[in-house]
Amino acid sequence: MLIISALTTELLTDPLQQGYASFFTPSAHGNFYGDDNSICDLLNTPQYPQLGTIPLAEVTLWMVQVDAARRLQAHISDAGRVGAVAQGALTLLTSPHIPLLHVNDTRILSLISALTPGIFSAGEISAFLALGTVSASRAAILWGTGTVVQPHQVANALGR
Repeated sequence: MLIISALTTELLTDPLQQGYASFFTPSAHGNFYGDDNSICDLLNTPQYPQLGTIPLAEVTLWMVQVDAARRLQAHISDAGRVGAVAQGALTLLTSPHIPLLHVNDTRILSLISALTPGIFSAGEISAFLALGTVSASRAAILWGTGTVVQPHQVANALGR
C-alpha cells in the first residue's frame, strides 16, 4: 500500500537516481510544482530485475537440460543437510501440485541456493533463477506488486 510520506521521501531523496527532481521545482511556498505524469512514468515503468515465479513447464525443461532428477536422487542418501536439501528440492521441483514455483519466497530461494556447491554449479542455479526473473517498477518494489502511482498521489506527496 502506497504511503504518501514514503513517496515524498522517495521523490526528494531519489535513492536510485531516477531523476525525479528534473520534473519538479520548489515553489516560494515550500511545496513543489512540476510534471506529475512524468514522475509517475519513472515510478511505474518496470525496469528492475526481481525474482518472481517459474511455471512448472519451465522447471521441467530446466531439470531435463541439467539432468536434475538423477543428480538430486544421487544425493538423497547423503548424511546431514545435503541429503535433506536434495530430497526437499526433488520433491519441490517435481510436484505436479505446484504450477508456479515462487522463487521470490525466501524459503524456496534458500533451498535452491543450498544446491550449490556440490549438486549444481553456480551457473546452473543462476540459469534456473533467471527463468523466474521479471522486471518490476520502482512502485512495485516499494509498495508491492500491482502498485501504480497516480498523478494526484505525486501532487499530494509534493505538497499540492
